[in-house]
Amino acid sequence: MPSNDDEFDYRSLSLDRLEQLALDSNSNFISRGGARAELKRREREYAEQQEQSRRDFETALANSQRAGATGATRAITLGDAFTFRPSYMGIGIDLPKAWNWVRQMLRGRRLR
Repeated sequence: MPSNDDEFDYRSLSLDRLEQLALDSNSNFISRGGARAELKRREREYAEQQEQSRRDFETALANSQRAGATGATRAITLGDAFTFRPSYMGIGIDLPKAWNWVRQMLRGRRLR
């Protein structure tokens, strides 16, 4: 690891390597601080993505409810409820979206 923290790009490191550098057993305080800062930055970025996803869903839901009077609604897909991408905490599951998807699937089976 370079001695100058400004020369090192923590964004290019894998999550496992960052967590290893962020441990208290790491005696290099500069790399420990940089790794912790990068972990926090990734966590915030993931939270912002989740919040944007929630906003997009609520906007689409509001639009579909407005269009519901005309019968032009979009079906909720499983992809709306689950986010399969590497992240700090694993996969993201939006429970309200997942519940809406399950309800929609059950309603569709009752109508058949």
